[in-house]
Amino acid sequence: MIKNDFSTIDPEQLIKFYPELQKYITISIIEEKYAVIHEQIKDDALFPRLWGYIVIASRNHAAYPRIHHSAPHFESDGDVTNESAVIFEQTKGRSLIIAGASRYAVIGKPLNPCQKSDALADAAHNDQTMFHTFNLAVYNASKIVAVYENRHFKDYFIQWHGMSEKSCTASPVFLSVGASGKNPIYQKSNLAANKLAENYGSSAHTPFDDNNCNLAATTNIFGRIINGVNYGDECFKLPETDSVNGYFIHIEQKREARCDRKKWITALNATFYT
Repeated sequence: MIKNDFSTIDPEQLIKFYPELQKYITISIIEEKYAVIHEQIKDDALFPRLWGYIVIASRNHAAYPRIHHSAPHFESDGDVTNESAVIFEQTKGRSLIIAGASRYAVIGKPLNPCQKSDALADAAHNDQTMFHTFNLAVYNASKIVAVYENRHFKDYFIQWHGMSEKSCTASPVFLSVGASGKNPIYQKSNLAANKLAENYGSSAHTPFDDNNCNLAATTNIFGRIINGVNYGDECFKLPETDSVNGYFIHIEQKREARCDRKKWITALNATFYT
């Protein structure tokens, strides 16, 4: 049975169904609105930070359309993890997934078997991370819930990033859907990424506006899944041009944009909820 809120859930009883996970995770219910699955922080552990946390808002609390937020780059992208958490809460998002370790957490530059040009702990480019696992779990569960609610599955998945001040000089904010500017999807006026860029303001661009910026998330593995790539193929296979659907939104932003959370909240509300 799919519940509308978390008032009747006992975290201690729930975790007993998963004995192999009891040493690693904790489940907390907050105000009956949020279920938080998070790592156990142990001060004496060799690696006190591991995979991070996930927050799921109850069906009664989250707004429609359902929006799922995530941030894969703890620390290395600035304060983007806290930024995405604030935006998730203030816009009544459905879920929030935060990676718990920097993409540079593993020293020595070991090979990333998923995408060799990216660091091993880069959660946006390694399919063996808990971040990717949780994203897939939320994606699949959300499709089931949509069937239960008798609605078309039209959930949006927004992934928040921070970029260098020297990157993409024409675009302080760069929004993409996991495809280059050549993809015809950017010419659709009803594309959510286009609307979000317009509502954010003139400093926000898409790959169609700025074809010199190379941060279009074409190698983002979760974005590839949303855009139709089969499970197991996301490390190396690009989506077909016509399978890119616009439900994955990848946001790159410089420091000023990361710090102005109110502006993002206003833009998101104007795009999805007015």
